[in-house]
Amino acid sequence: MIVAPRSLGNRVAGIYAVLIAANAAAWAAAFLVFHDHPVLLGTAVVAYTFGLRHAVDADHIAAIDNVTRKLMQDDERPIAVGLFFSIGHSTVVVAASVAIALTAATALLVREAVLHARAVRASRPVAPWPAQQPAQPGQPARPTQLVQPAQPGASAAVPAAWHPDPWGQKRLRYWDGTQWTGHTAD
Repeated sequence: MIVAPRSLGNRVAGIYAVLIAANAAAWAAAFLVFHDHPVLLGTAVVAYTFGLRHAVDADHIAAIDNVTRKLMQDDERPIAVGLFFSIGHSTVVVAASVAIALTAATALLVREAVLHARAVRASRPVAPWPAQQPAQPGQPARPTQLVQPAQPGASAAVPAAWHPDPWGQKRLRYWDGTQWTGHTAD
């Protein structure tokens, strides 16, 4: 039986004390935050359990074992290899989680900005629409010049004519009086 020197035993006890305190603090925070949300608390328990199971995956054990053997060959004490492996691994997981959260938040902000821009664009008064040239049979009239819109209080119906493209794909799009058509002009 190999007996560890006293200082080694103290170091191992210190590592265990830090790990127990960190876990106790994490669970205290989880109970404090999720006390009104039992589903989230249950999700935290499941995530913790999966994390413990993931910690003993073969690739993790092999990596820690390899580093431990190398340190022992070099006459060094591999006391905290597992601890530092787990800190490094969890840092990557937390960084990936933060990146996903930031990406999702940015996507929501961009979506809101696009919806706001569409609302502003739709709420502005219709710009002057173009006068019409006689059309070829089967084609709408081509714009020649811009005409001022009707005065306020005039009929609310928008006449069939060329208007600024509401989708911004081209400069003008033809409105047939009831719907937008596929006819566009630059």
